[in-house]
Amino acid sequence: ANGQVERFNGVIKKHVLTAQAEQKDWRESLPNLLLHYRTTPHRITGQSPAKLLMKRELRTKIPAISTVDQPTDWHEEVRRKDDNEKSKAKAYTDKKRHAAERKLIVGDKVLVKQKKKNKYSTKFCKDPMTITKINGTQIVLTDLHGKQHRRNSSHVKKYWTTSEPNNVEDEDFVAEFQPPQSTTEETPPDSNPNIPIIQPDPTPLRRSTREKTVPDRLRY
Repeated sequence: ANGQVERFNGVIKKHVLTAQAEQKDWRESLPNLLLHYRTTPHRITGQSPAKLLMKRELRTKIPAISTVDQPTDWHEEVRRKDDNEKSKAKAYTDKKRHAAERKLIVGDKVLVKQKKKNKYSTKFCKDPMTITKINGTQIVLTDLHGKQHRRNSSHVKKYWTTSEPNNVEDEDFVAEFQPPQSTTEETPPDSNPNIPIIQPDPTPLRRSTREKTVPDRLRY
């Protein structure tokens, strides 16, 4: 419900900005905005809000030939289009945000999101809590002192100990990119003291042979 209100507030805000640019009173032109909004077919439903509400089109200043619609069940078509568009929007948003289903069960240890007191505060509490009850997206948690808390599932994440992996794919990734073990045996250096060790000749340093002169502006 709040999303619908905020969406229409954006329409009114755009109307106010347009009225100020044209030096008009937006309160006087507000009825025209509502008339245009109610008689314009929606992109998703294909029907205007007035027709969906009153089953007829409103009369406007634009010349049009009045037609009598056949008694068809176009409400079902509108609902089907609306559900289809919402499914597309949900699939796009889930893919963009990498959404995944939370697999939490009673008895799991989780970390709870906390409010940041300063810029050094962590996003989650350091002490894990235990899930005691799950009711849809609402989760009842018990902390280390036995006190119960009620949180939404989006505010918790599963707590993994060091003895259990948090993702099997991570183990496969580590195993796949392990450096190959060398199969050749390293030959130990010869420890015979009678063989002289040949030292490489030191490379002489190369000096620049360019003649250096003082610039004219620095000469006295």
